[in-house]
Amino acid sequence: MASRPSIFLLDPEPALLQSMQALFYRAGYNARAYQDLHALIRSIAPKDIKDGAIVANAQQPDMKTNVLVELLSAAQPRLPIILLAARSDIATAVQALKSGASHFIEMPVVDRILLEEVESAIARPGHYA
Repeated sequence: MASRPSIFLLDPEPALLQSMQALFYRAGYNARAYQDLHALIRSIAPKDIKDGAIVANAQQPDMKTNVLVELLSAAQPRLPIILLAARSDIATAVQALKSGASHFIEMPVVDRILLEEVESAIARPGHYA
């Protein structure tokens, strides 16, 4: 049996991070949770990751959304980036997508929708080239 893709989760809120990790584990993914952006980057940058995605809270301490996307893309360009945001505006979403995010989802999000969006991002042609 083939292993499921790895989902790398980034959120500064421990409760939200734990909830997302449990959701992806239940769905059969290898879910790895990080509260710190730099720890996540150290984890993904040197690896030849075959498939998966990054799911990140767009609101990171002291960081603009487009910078977050650029740092994640530079660390692991093969992984699609799905951003979640509790507070956002259209300009922020557009800038995130222009910076390389594959999806921008407003929170709160229904579990089924989040799983579908991640599966869609993983299946999209152009990743893992």
